[in-house]
Amino acid sequence: MIILVKGLRAGAGASLTAASIAWRLSLTRPKVLALSAHSSAAPLELYFNLPLPQPEGWFAAAAAWAADGKERPLLTNLWRSTDSLHVLPAGEASEGPSVSHSIRILREAAMEDFTDIVIDGGPAGVNPAATLVFAEIADLTVTVAEPDAGCLMRLARHVPAPREFIVLNRVRPESPSMQEVSRFLASLPQIEGRIAPVMIPFDDLALEASLVKQPVVQAIPGAASARALSALAGWVTVKVIPRAGGTVE
Repeated sequence: MIILVKGLRAGAGASLTAASIAWRLSLTRPKVLALSAHSSAAPLELYFNLPLPQPEGWFAAAAAWAADGKERPLLTNLWRSTDSLHVLPAGEASEGPSVSHSIRILREAAMEDFTDIVIDGGPAGVNPAATLVFAEIADLTVTVAEPDAGCLMRLARHVPAPREFIVLNRVRPESPSMQEVSRFLASLPQIEGRIAPVMIPFDDLALEASLVKQPVVQAIPGAASARALSALAGWVTVKVIPRAGGTVE
């Protein structure tokens, strides 16, 4: 199973969501890869206590390959978080990976018998070539948005891909404004049926968990956000309809 998690914009919560889904899946799945596919000040690897900045990773390996033409493994600098969860940082490079390198990293992961790959694709517009490859290959794409004016206007112009669903993050269910948000989303025909049934509530405990460099589902599993993210991970596993053939070409 390949899951792509991306943000509708920077800061929407894609990395936190991807880290949480990967960790939660690793509790029941034999070998899960959390794959960072963008560089930022707060990347996926932040939530797994990797030293930052992390210069080595598959972006760096792909850049070296492109520079000298010497083929090399991209699945390098792989960190084991638990017996069933591995984390691959992006590393530092002047630009994102090519289409061929993005396909290659998934092929190498399949050869290493990873049963599930959760990709943190970062915000929209970052590494568009790689994101398009991952979106085409992924069994499911989760796009993280917030219930504010900026994200809502983006959603009004957003046309989801066939296997893409929208997850709202930092939701305040008790807020009267959420009723307005719900009515607005219901008025967008292109995303009808594409809003995930799980909303991630605003929760200071999620911030507290990130300060100790862990997904909230691991650090504080009883937090409201952790319960929602665990439910989202469960929903993803039953929502996925495997691609025909189920292989990376």
